[in-house]
Amino acid sequence: MAPGGNHTCGLTTSGSAYCWGFNGWGAIGNGTLTPTNFPTPQAVVGGHTFKSLTAGYDHSCGVTIAGGAYCWGKGGQLADGATNDQGQFFSVDRGVSTAVRSP
Repeated sequence: MAPGGNHTCGLTTSGSAYCWGFNGWGAIGNGTLTPTNFPTPQAVVGGHTFKSLTAGYDHSCGVTIAGGAYCWGKGGQLADGATNDQGQFFSVDRGVSTAVRSP
């Protein structure tokens, strides 16, 4: 489980990611930017298998079993160089070697 400011995300035992709560700025990752509450788990679109997730106040990120890092939600926090909100995830890989650590 990864509780955020207005939403929560979790993983199934098979690595599928789901989020629920307030979808402001696309933080749920279900492909929409609809600012509404989702009281039931919504599948994070894209089909990747995740090994870990984290949720911020209005964005979420995950690391796949293949080692890829992905984020979705409020623009300006997603490492894509833009301020557009993203209702679906995209790779954070920007050609730099990274290590992801969560407390």
